[in-house]
Amino acid sequence: MRRSQLVLVALVLVAVLGCGKLNELVNKNRTGDPEIVKAKKLAEDAVTKDILADPPSPGAAVVRQLARLDPEAASLQKTIVELERSAIKKFAEKLTEEYNVDPAKLPVGARQNSQTAVRREPSVADVTPADRLVLGMLQASQPMSEIGVSSNDINLTVLITSYFNDLLSNGIKDVGSTTRTMRQENGESYSDMSIDIGRNADGSSKFGFRMNTRGHAGNRSLDSEFEGSLDGQRCPQLDGSVYFTAKIKLSGKSGDNTYIQDVTAKIIAHVNDDAEITSREIRINQGIQETAGINHTYVETEFQVTESNGVISATQPRVVRVGGDQGPHSDDVATAGNRAGMQAAMSALSFTKVMWQRGGCVAIDAKSPGSVQPSSVNEIPVSVKHKQDGSSVPSKVTVQLAGGTSVSPMQIDQTPGKLSYTAPPEKNKSATIKLEARSKRGRATLDLNATTGGNAYNISGNIDEASMRGTTCDSSAPFTIGGTLTFQFTPTSATTGTYTYRGPYSATGSGPYVINDNGTMKLDGTGCIMGSNCATYSHIWKAEPIDPSSCGK
Repeated sequence: MRRSQLVLVALVLVAVLGCGKLNELVNKNRTGDPEIVKAKKLAEDAVTKDILADPPSPGAAVVRQLARLDPEAASLQKTIVELERSAIKKFAEKLTEEYNVDPAKLPVGARQNSQTAVRREPSVADVTPADRLVLGMLQASQPMSEIGVSSNDINLTVLITSYFNDLLSNGIKDVGSTTRTMRQENGESYSDMSIDIGRNADGSSKFGFRMNTRGHAGNRSLDSEFEGSLDGQRCPQLDGSVYFTAKIKLSGKSGDNTYIQDVTAKIIAHVNDDAEITSREIRINQGIQETAGINHTYVETEFQVTESNGVISATQPRVVRVGGDQGPHSDDVATAGNRAGMQAAMSALSFTKVMWQRGGCVAIDAKSPGSVQPSSVNEIPVSVKHKQDGSSVPSKVTVQLAGGTSVSPMQIDQTPGKLSYTAPPEKNKSATIKLEARSKRGRATLDLNATTGGNAYNISGNIDEASMRGTTCDSSAPFTIGGTLTFQFTPTSATTGTYTYRGPYSATGSGPYVINDNGTMKLDGTGCIMGSNCATYSHIWKAEPIDPSSCGK
C-alpha cells in the first residue's frame, strides 16, 4: 500500500473513531467535565507543588512506557527515580544559591499562600460539535495508563521547565544567553542536566532544560531523556498579547525497545486590565514513536484549540504522518498523544499566567515610610515598572491598611501616583500598607511598613548549612543573632552597618549589611573555616518588622 493510501486510511479511522464515540462522550460530559477543562484544572492544581520538597522524575514516565514494551525495564524504575529526584533538587539548590533567589518568592514550584480570582470554566453547553469530535479522539479503547505518558506526568514536566525558567529569568536582562550544567552520579548510574537561558534582541526570552539519565543495575541499563523549552514573549506586551512556543520531549531506550514522545504547542493569548486571560489560541502538534523489537508504530497529529470568554472551540485532529503497524493500537497511540498535547499546552499557559500574575513581569516601586513620628503625615510616591527594561507600566493600584491610622487614597487609578499615610498618635505602633498593581502587563504586590517607635525586627536566615534566628528590639543599637553561628551586628543607622560572626571549626566572617524596606536583609562578606578555606558570599535573610510594644514578650 502506498504512503498516500496509508494516510487516507488513517484519516478515515480518525473520523470514524470520533463519530462512533460521540453519543457516549456527550452523555459522559453531561455529568462530568470535558477533557480540556480537566487539563486546565490539573495545571492549576500543580502550581502549589513544591519542587524542592517533592521533585518529580521525568524518567519515571519514560520507564513506565518502556516497561509496557519490555516488562524487565521496570526493574530500573527505582534507580532512575531516586537519581533524578536527587539531581533536580541539587541543581535547583545550586542555581538558587548562585543567583541569590528566594524560592518562596517564585511564581510556580514553591508553596504559595496567595489566591487567584475564581474564573468560570466553560460548560458542556459551550462546547461545539467540532469540540466533541476532538474530545472523542481523546478517549482511548484501552486504559490510558498503558499507552502514552499520562496527563499528570506531562503536567509535571512542564512544571519543571517553568520552575527553572522562572528561577533564572529575572537575572537575564541583556541580549545573549548563558548555560549551566550539573552531573549527579550514583555508582554506574548518572544524570546530566543542562540549562540554556537568554534574551533576544526583540525582548523575547528563550529557555531550554535537558536531562539525560542512564540507570544501570546488574547487566541491564536504561537511558531516558527529557527536554523542555519555552521560547517567546511570556510577559504580556503593551496590548496584552502573549505569544510563545512550549516544547516537551520524552524519550528512552532499553535494549531493542525505544519510546519517543514529542509535543509542540504554539500559544497566543490576550490579557485584560486585570491581567486575566480573555482569549487563547493554541496550535498543537504531537507525535509518538515506539519500537518493540521488530514492531514499530509512529503517529503524528495536529489540532487547534481556541477559547474566548469561556467558550471553547476546537478543530478535528488531523493525521500528519503515520508509519509502521496500523490498527487499534495506532488509534490508541494517537489518542494518548492528543491528550498529552492538550495537557502540555494548557499547563504551559497556566504556569505562564501564574508567573505574570505573581510579579514575574512587573514590580511596584515604592518605599516604606519606616520609622515615623506619631501623628505625622507621610507621602509615598508609587509607580510600577517592567522588570525586563525598567519602563513605566501604567497600572491600577489598590491599597489595604493593616494597623493604624489611615492611608489615602485607597486606589490609584493609574500610576504613577501618590499615597498619604497618617501615623497613629501613640508611640510604638506599627502598620502595614498592602499594595496590589494590575494592568494588561501583569500583576505585582508590595507591603510597606511603618512604625512610630523603635526599629524592631524578627531576623532569620542561612549561610550554607548554618541557620540563624533572633529578634532585635532596636536595630539602631548593637544586637546579636544566634544559631549555628553567632552574629554581632554594629549599626551605622537603623538599617545599615557591619557584622562579624564566629562558630564551630574556627568559623569566622565579616562584612556589611542592609535592612531593606521589603522585609529582607542583605549580608555581603567573607567567611573562613579553620583559619583558611575562605570564600566571599552574598545572602538574603528575612527581616520582618514587628510591633516594638510586643518586642521581648
